[in-house]
Amino acid sequence: MSDRWTDSNHPTKSFKFNQKSLDECTLLENGNYLATYNTVEYSSPVTIKYINNSGTHTATIPAGEYGIRS
Repeated sequence: MSDRWTDSNHPTKSFKFNQKSLDECTLLENGNYLATYNTVEYSSPVTIKYINNSGTHTATIPAGEYGIRS
């Protein structure tokens, strides 16, 4: 359950499951497991400053929900 993912529309955030192992997941009747995760949602645009290998950047994240796993 250490899988992390990013949302290309939110350059500074990564997302992960709330559960650390299958033992913490809900076992469904069909034999699959259900894991949950939290997204981040903004009701208005947010301006962020971040640093990566190519330098310092400023980005405005539009209002919306980010981190939805497809």
